[in-house]
Amino acid sequence: MTTASAVNKGGGWAWQPRGAAGWLGLAASPTFALMAWIAANDAPSIALCSSGSSMLPINGMTAMYMLMSLFHLSPWLKLASAARDSAPNRQPRQRKLTMNHPIVSREEWLGARKALLAKERAATHALDELRVERRQLPWVKIEKRYVFEGADGQCTLGDLFRGRSQLAIYHFMLTPGSDHLCRGCSFVADHIDAARQHFEHADLSFAAVSRVSLRQIEEVKDRMGWTFSWVSSHGSDFNFDFGVSFTPEDIAADRGIYNYGTVIRNSQDMFGTSIFVKDNGGAIFHSYSTYHRGAELLMGALNWLDLVPKGRNESAGTMSWVRLHDEY
Repeated sequence: MTTASAVNKGGGWAWQPRGAAGWLGLAASPTFALMAWIAANDAPSIALCSSGSSMLPINGMTAMYMLMSLFHLSPWLKLASAARDSAPNRQPRQRKLTMNHPIVSREEWLGARKALLAKERAATHALDELRVERRQLPWVKIEKRYVFEGADGQCTLGDLFRGRSQLAIYHFMLTPGSDHLCRGCSFVADHIDAARQHFEHADLSFAAVSRVSLRQIEEVKDRMGWTFSWVSSHGSDFNFDFGVSFTPEDIAADRGIYNYGTVIRNSQDMFGTSIFVKDNGGAIFHSYSTYHRGAELLMGALNWLDLVPKGRNESAGTMSWVRLHDEY
């Protein structure tokens, strides 16, 4: 049975006890240490280690309790290790660059590179076909009126288009009642302001949407320096209707379905991207949504890392090296 978990607090990972068993595990070592101290002060001592006037007076019960305290130090060692690893300025473990690659002549390298290029071209053409198929998906008309709270007051889904015919929504994970700031969502958000300088000139508007209050959203924006539009859907069905938020009752009943099939068991909010279209008459349609690894489309930094020998450098887990950009 697992009695502890690694949880993310403000972008850093920290080991914490889970349930009563976890807390009892932490309590065991200091409890036995206290019992050793009591035994040493209240019970007759026997000589251990040597004889004569220099002997160390430790009675049998004291020795037993000291050993038991040492045997139960494991949870405390894990806690100390996690605290060290989650320090904001601590660099995560990185994959070592193996130096046992074949070393060949320029001519041999060129032959291998051309062979890989043929595969890259085939993959590019396959992706082109996939993108065409994505654009040809049927649309669903939005009949419900969604109202959000933004920096300029209340606004509707139609207002977020800002005069353009296409709208991208990023479902940013922020759960009411929690101060957890998702590293992955923040990694995506770091790419948005630079990109939207260009795609907004190609008839595409952008907004992020979260369930928390606008005040909390503005606090995060100020901290991270983001300038894109970000509105609160607090009190709205928007997040639930588009598959990124789940009620505690749905989670308990295995009805929290994410990414078109994954059952969510412990998180009330997830992440994703949804695309909407508005026609000349003002009608709005949902054309596409993507979740989970679909977010990699929005992470330009990963494309750079995919070019180099270390790749994404995830030896300690998926995106294990990623931090909030003010915590590197």
